[in-house]
Amino acid sequence: MQELIKIVLLIAVVAAAVLASVLLLIRRLLLVDTMKALEKINQVEAEVRKREEGIRHEIEQHEKDFLKKKSDAEESLQKQKDQSEKELALLRDRITVDAKKEGEKILEQADQGSAHANPRPRRSRRIAACRISAPAALPGPADG
Repeated sequence: MQELIKIVLLIAVVAAAVLASVLLLIRRLLLVDTMKALEKINQVEAEVRKREEGIRHEIEQHEKDFLKKKSDAEESLQKQKDQSEKELALLRDRITVDAKKEGEKILEQADQGSAHANPRPRRSRRIAACRISAPAALPGPADG
């Protein structure tokens, strides 16, 4: 019977040793797999950080380009506005001069026509020019 107990005890010790080796092997395999998984996760995180930084840089570049284009457009618009105001002032001056000439011409014709029908003293050109109010009828720079 003692031999039987020794054999059972020997089988139990061998089974415990095999179980311990299997557990150590499983633990080692799991540890290796875990380390590989962690390494892979770290690589993916680094790649994501690089992409994120690239996208952030791209966004900043787009914002700079947008601000530059916006300021260029504002400058262009201001130049066009200034040019339009200059052209409007020149046109207003030209219309004023033309209106004065036309007014003088009409008054001259009226004076000549009335001189034949009803002789009366001739008005001076200065008084006739004062009667023309064409510039007041045109919009000024603040109105436009």
